Amino acid sequence: MDIAPFRGIHYNKEKVDIQRVFSPPYDIISPEEQEELYRRDPYNVVRLVLEKIHETDTEENNRYTRASATFRKWLEEGVLVQDKEPSIYIYEEEYTIHGQHRRMRGFMTRSRIYDYKEGVVLRHEQTLKGPKIDRLNLMRVCGANFSQIFMLYPDKEKKIDAIMDSEADSRPPDFEVRDKNGDWHRMWILSDKGKIRKIVQLMKPLSVYIADGHHRYETSRNYRNEMREKYPDHTGEEAFNFNLVQFNNLYSEDITILPTYRLIYGLRQEDTAPESIKRMAEEDFTWETVEFSSGNAKDMGLEVSERLAEMDTEGKKAFALYFLSDSGKYHLLTLKSLKIADRISPDKHRSLRYLDVSLLHDVLIKPVFGIDQSNLEKHIHYTPSPENAISSVREGRYQASAFLNPTKLVELKEVSEAFQNMPQKSTYFYPKQITGLVFNRIGPEERVERLEN
Repeated sequence: MDIAPFRGIHYNKEKVDIQRVFSPPYDIISPEEQEELYRRDPYNVVRLVLEKIHETDTEENNRYTRASATFRKWLEEGVLVQDKEPSIYIYEEEYTIHGQHRRMRGFMTRSRIYDYKEGVVLRHEQTLKGPKIDRLNLMRVCGANFSQIFMLYPDKEKKIDAIMDSEADSRPPDFEVRDKNGDWHRMWILSDKGKIRKIVQLMKPLSVYIADGHHRYETSRNYRNEMREKYPDHTGEEAFNFNLVQFNNLYSEDITILPTYRLIYGLRQEDTAPESIKRMAEEDFTWETVEFSSGNAKDMGLEVSERLAEMDTEGKKAFALYFLSDSGKYHLLTLKSLKIADRISPDKHRSLRYLDVSLLHDVLIKPVFGIDQSNLEKHIHYTPSPENAISSVREGRYQASAFLNPTKLVELKEVSEAFQNMPQKSTYFYPKQITGLVFNRIGPEERVERLEN
C-alpha cells in the first residue's frame, strides 16, 4: 500500500468552536439532523458534505456548486487553514460499548487508489450506483475529500501502533470533540519526518481491507479515471491518484462491529404468526420461547443480544425473532447443523456460507418469510440498536425483528481475501468516524509530496 503525508486542511481553532462544526458521516445524517447541524453553527461541515437541495437548483447553482463556493470562502476567510508541513493525522476514538471502555487509534493519510484486481485494496461489499454519482459530483466541483474512507491494515506486531502511541501519548491532542453518544474524538498532527517515513515504509508491503466507505472508495476511483483521461500525461503522482483514508490495525482489540438487526414489515398477518413461522423453521432450527425478564425495551434488547453472544461462545449459530403479536417473549432459534447451509447454498463460497448474516437470510428469512433479493427492499429495514429492534416492533411500526450476532473481523478478512461480497448490511462499525477533522485536496494542480530519505 502506497501512502503519502499531505498538508491537510482543517478548521482554525481561533475562529470556530471545533465542538460545533463537526458532523456524523454524510450517509447517516437524517433530514432532521441536517437541519439541526445547519442551526448549530454557520461553519458546520454539513454545508460541505451535505448541502441542502433547493427546488430552484440548476446546473450552475446547486448543492455541489454551493459547497464549492463555501469551501473557497472559508479558506479565504481563514476559517479553514492548511498545514505548512506534509503530515499524517493520528485519530483516536474513545468510547464505551456493552460496558467495556475502548480506545481505538488509527491514522489518516493520502492513500493510492488501486483497482480491486491488483489485490492491494480488498473489499467485502457490493455498492449501489446512486450514492457514487452524488459523491462524484461533489468531488468534481470541490476538488477535495471532505471525509475519510475507513480501512484496516494487518500489523500483528503493532509496529505502526507503537509509532502512533509515541506521539499521541507524549502530548495533548491538537483537536478534541465529543459526539452526541458521549464518545471522544481526538486528532494529533504528526509532522515528524522520521516517524512518517517509518509508517510509510511499514505500509508498503501490505494489502488492506475496506471496513467502511466502499461507495466513497469507488467514487474516488471513478474520479481518478476521469482525471487520467482528461490529463493523459499524468505521472501517477497527482493527488487525484490518491484519496483520504483512515487506517486502523486489523488486529486491534478496540475495533467494534455491531450486528445490524432486520426489521420485517409489509407481509400478510398470517405470514408473521409465531406458530406458523415455528412450523416452517423447525426442520432446520431448534425453537425455544423465552419470557422476557423485563418490560423495558432497552433491557429486552440487551437480554436478547447477550443470549445470542452466549450461544456464539458455545460455538452455536443462533438467531432470535421478536413478534408484534407476541411482544412479551422472544424466540431463540439454533441451527441444527452447518450441513443445512451446505444443502441450501452449495454454490456459495465457504467464506460466505457460514456467516451469521448469510445463514439468517438463506436458511430463515428467504425460505420461511419468503423474502429474497427480489423483494428485500419492500420488506426489510435495518437497525444496529437492540432497543430499537424491540421498541419499533412493539409500537406497531414493524411486524417482527430478527436478531443475529455480529460479523467478526476475521470473517471480514476471509471474505475480502476470497474476493467475495457479503450480503447487504453485514457490518456496522462503531463508533462512526466523524467528519470535519481534516480535508484533502485532490484537484489536478495538486501533487503528492514525498519525504526525502
